[in-house]
Amino acid sequence: MDTSEVPETSPGTGGAQSLAPAEAPPASRRRFWLPRIRSGAAAAEFIALAAFVLGLGNGLFAYCQLQSDQAHESRLELTDVVQRLSALQRSAVDINEGCLSPDLSPQQRVVCQTSVLGLQAEQRVLVDLGRDLTDELGSAVNSSDYRALAVAMSQLNDNAGSERFLDRAVEVAGDVQDRVAAIQLKANLRFVIDPDEGRRLHAEAIDAIDHGSFDNELDRDMLRALAYAAWVNNETALGGCGEAADTFLSYVAAAREIPEAIRAAFLGGPIPDDTSEDPTKEDLEAKCEADRKAAPGG
Repeated sequence: MDTSEVPETSPGTGGAQSLAPAEAPPASRRRFWLPRIRSGAAAAEFIALAAFVLGLGNGLFAYCQLQSDQAHESRLELTDVVQRLSALQRSAVDINEGCLSPDLSPQQRVVCQTSVLGLQAEQRVLVDLGRDLTDELGSAVNSSDYRALAVAMSQLNDNAGSERFLDRAVEVAGDVQDRVAAIQLKANLRFVIDPDEGRRLHAEAIDAIDHGSFDNELDRDMLRALAYAAWVNNETALGGCGEAADTFLSYVAAAREIPEAIRAAFLGGPIPDDTSEDPTKEDLEAKCEADRKAAPGG
């Protein structure tokens, strides 16, 4: 018998054949790997390790859940801050309207001043809290949140802080309406100290409207008309009659893109399709000058 054909046997196996490397089962038939526990001590160590890994996983899940809960609570708290600031701004409008009356007695003026100081103190507390929450929440803060905080900051004469938040409002804007609202607020802020920069920002808002995505063209036309109206208000308040006249004519042209049937209700006044009675730029400038001279201190 040729010994080269006799299969090898392993000692102590009772003559069972052992597989040569070339005879190993194909990979597709192999089972997934499991550790081979060779003693009671090794088994205990393995169980301890498994328990540790399981505990680590449970701890990580609990930590993530805690972080999620804390973020949710912070998000709710920021929403509450924004709502309270909006309520304070409405109160400020009412206080200002009442306190600007020339018929107030000295005692009433003291009450007005006290009310304004109390309102500003509450605004500061809320703005500081809102600033901390926006730092904590990061990307969970939306454009509307930043705008509300920016308006409150500007009312507290923190124009630098207001501009930073308006920049963030533009960056995180979810649609063209949010973006335009933030740009226009910044234009309002800049117009008083740098009219040219304010005009540039108003023009940027118009450009965003012209190139933005809308569900329908009517939405675009209405937002464009409102943007020009805000620009007209700033030019008129500044007293530049030539610039105000030019912007007003642009406003009228934008308004005429809105169907006449809804135009008056939307804009608060009639702008007929018939252009034959439209004022000229010279007419508008003359009226602007007359209004300015008739105003107190004009």
